[in-house]
Amino acid sequence: MALGMRRLSIRDLAFGEQPYYNERKNVVVVFNGEIYNNDRLRCWLESRGHTIDSQSDGAILPHLYEEKGERLFEELDGMFALAIWDAEKKILLLSVDSAGIKPLYYTIQSDNEFVFASEIKTIHQFDKRPFELDPSAIGSYLLFKSIPTPYTPYKKIRKLKPGEVLIYKTQDQKLVRKYFQPHVSTITDPFKEFFYEQVRTTMLSDVKVGCIASGGLDSNLVLKAMAEQMDEPVPVFTVGYPIETEDDERIYAQQMTKEVNGHFHSVLLNPLEVPEMLEEVIWHLDEPNQDPITLPYYALMREVKEHCKVVLTGDGSDEFFGGYSRFHHWDKNVGLDVTQSQYISDLLLFSDTQLKEILILQNNAWEPYAEPIQQLNQVRSLKGAMEWEQKFRLPSYHLNRVDKLSMAWGVEARVPFLRPSMIAQARLLSTGDLRIDGVEKVWLKDQASQFMPRWLIERKKKPFTFPMQGWMRDQWKNWIYETLFSSNSIICNFVHKNSLLSIWNMHQKGADYSHHLWSFIVLETFLQLQKGSFNSLYQDQRAG
Repeated sequence: MALGMRRLSIRDLAFGEQPYYNERKNVVVVFNGEIYNNDRLRCWLESRGHTIDSQSDGAILPHLYEEKGERLFEELDGMFALAIWDAEKKILLLSVDSAGIKPLYYTIQSDNEFVFASEIKTIHQFDKRPFELDPSAIGSYLLFKSIPTPYTPYKKIRKLKPGEVLIYKTQDQKLVRKYFQPHVSTITDPFKEFFYEQVRTTMLSDVKVGCIASGGLDSNLVLKAMAEQMDEPVPVFTVGYPIETEDDERIYAQQMTKEVNGHFHSVLLNPLEVPEMLEEVIWHLDEPNQDPITLPYYALMREVKEHCKVVLTGDGSDEFFGGYSRFHHWDKNVGLDVTQSQYISDLLLFSDTQLKEILILQNNAWEPYAEPIQQLNQVRSLKGAMEWEQKFRLPSYHLNRVDKLSMAWGVEARVPFLRPSMIAQARLLSTGDLRIDGVEKVWLKDQASQFMPRWLIERKKKPFTFPMQGWMRDQWKNWIYETLFSSNSIICNFVHKNSLLSIWNMHQKGADYSHHLWSFIVLETFLQLQKGSFNSLYQDQRAG
């Protein structure tokens, strides 16, 4: 058994080295993340006679395992990916937090060696041959815009689902899966007091903490709560573009920063930076991800690392408080089948029929994974749609970006809206608390209106993105064409070239196919980074 960890020092900078051990050193833990209720658990453990030799939050984990066994995860309020080795029982436990903020991958190799890591690229180091790409992952990516958890681009590598506990019994090489729900107390405080306490404990750190802000409600709620509880001005970070567009929200983030007396930092993303930056982003993500926010987010974190080691973000609120514009389909009274069809159409990038027309892969090998498709087709309500997105979309499309592109620059991004108590509060809300007649986040806005500025509450929600539609007809035109249609292109082995050309030409003539083209550019970039895996897959498909 070998455990390793590369630490980003946030708590107990001098003495928080890993792995963590219990007193007898027969329980060993490696851990990535933050335990926000560390102080309470530490006091309880010390009252039980435990000696904890570090103030780092992760140091409590081997002792908590001694007390609670496999149920320790239910006690944790935090974001984490962790591994516990029980030397006496010869078992390895892996788990991630109940929202899936921190990723954890694993594989069982041909020699029955069990390998796990926070990044796929680390697992690659343990096998001399490239892992084989999974054609279903390509179909799933083009359908869902990312590869839904627990799947990955590779046939033999999987990712833990939110709240999953994986127990590997080394003596009989048996895997057991379990799931946990964290214990949360009933919320009795007024929302402002409750939310401010969530933000205060999320900020706990021995290094400087900042905030990522756009022009929306969620990030500015976090900013307001931080500003009123910090002894110094909050460093605030946002991104904009050389030519002001409707996608540029700097003016609103700057206005809120001024109102709370923060320090405003703005980053400009130049379109000419993007081609080179995209390869770096995909390398860090380990997976193709169509979300356009990945590029500005990566550029933003590059600036953050010059000032802070920890930032708080507003991610996760839309999934739990009903914020996305596509949820408006559930506001209508047009019949369940029509509502479901319209929602799914807005959620997905291509329809199943379109994928069949554009993909070359033989024998329907590209067909997306059955589990997310089957469960999506069973969605019959707003809450059902939100639960599907929390399970399949949030971890892969959003949180993979939040974690990996911040950690790429040595920054830890924390998400107060995904604390267990916040999630529990959101799940108590009725459909009418979430949305009414096209108005999103009804309950959250009502609560926030008691202490947030009116202009922010009333401002129409905008997605955090960048102006790629115009850039694809101008600054990026040659780059995109050469990437997709050159003789070195890999994607034309998977997607019919005529289909690509048709989409390209329609966009150049004025229709908006920017998101479709971006999905192909991202996939091509990913495939170029995976040539060894691609070659084996393509040969198998030709043989089929």
